Amino acid sequence: VNDEMLLEKCHVLGERLVSGVQDFAYSKGWLANFKSGRGISHHRLHEEAASADVTAIMAGCAELQQTLADYSPDDIYNFDEVGLFYKLGPSRTLATAPLGHKKSKEHITVALFCNTSGTDLRKPIVITRAKRPQCFGKIFQPTLYTEYFSNRLSSVIFQEIIRAFHRDLHLQGRHCILLLDNASSHAVTVLQLTNLKLHFLPPCTTSSIQPLNAGIIRAFKAHYRCQLVQLYVNCAEEGRIQTVDLCQVLQMIRLAWHNVTATTVKSCWHHTGILPC
Repeated sequence: VNDEMLLEKCHVLGERLVSGVQDFAYSKGWLANFKSGRGISHHRLHEEAASADVTAIMAGCAELQQTLADYSPDDIYNFDEVGLFYKLGPSRTLATAPLGHKKSKEHITVALFCNTSGTDLRKPIVITRAKRPQCFGKIFQPTLYTEYFSNRLSSVIFQEIIRAFHRDLHLQGRHCILLLDNASSHAVTVLQLTNLKLHFLPPCTTSSIQPLNAGIIRAFKAHYRCQLVQLYVNCAEEGRIQTVDLCQVLQMIRLAWHNVTATTVKSCWHHTGILPC
C-alpha cells in the first residue's frame, strides 16, 4: 500500500458517505499527518525478504538455538558477501538548472564475517576484476587493508578463505561454528575442518535470520558512504573531479568495517532470534 492508493481510497470512502464530503482536499499534507499520528512510515519492498517462509524462519530459529547452545558467543561466526558500488555519489545536487548525470555502476564484492560478541571482525575480503590495479603504482600491497582476490567469488576462493580461517583457529586451539547461506560458491568438498563447523542456514530465510543482513552490512555501508561523501567534498573544494580509485576504496573499506561497533554487532545478532536464550 502506498500514498496514492491511500488517497484514492479516501476519495472512494468520501463519496460513499451519506452527505458526501465536499470540503476536503485529500491533500498530501493531511496524509502525512495521518501517517505520523499512527506510526506509519515508508518501507522498501525487498524481493529476498518477500520470499521468506515464515514457517521455515521459525523452524530455523529453533534449530539454530539448539545448535549454537554448545558454543560461546566468541566462537559463533557469520559470513556473507555484498556488492558495493564504490563510486556511487549523491543522486541529487543543488543547481539553478537541471543537470545530466550518469550514475556509476562500477562495483566490487566485499565479504565480511564476524562473531556474535563483536570481538572479532575479521579483515574484510575484497574481490575485484583487476589483478593489479594501476592506482597502486609500483608497490602493490592491498593486504595492508583487506584480503584481496581478483575475478569473482567462487568455491575455489571461498575454500582459500575458509582454509586460512581454520588455520588461525587451529593455532589458537579454538573450535568455532560458521553460519552461511546456501550459495553455490560456499560449497566446500575437499577441506578437512577439525576446528571449524560450517552450518548452512535454511533456504529462503537468510533475509530474516542471517545476522550480517540484520543491520551489520547496513552499518558498514553507512560508514563507507560517510567517507565517500567527505572525499567528494574535498574534491569539490579543491576543484578536482569527484572520483575514487581502488587503493582509496580499500582503505575506506578497512576503516568502515573498523567503525562498526561491537554494540551494533551484538544487537543485530540478538535481533535475528537465533541465539540461545
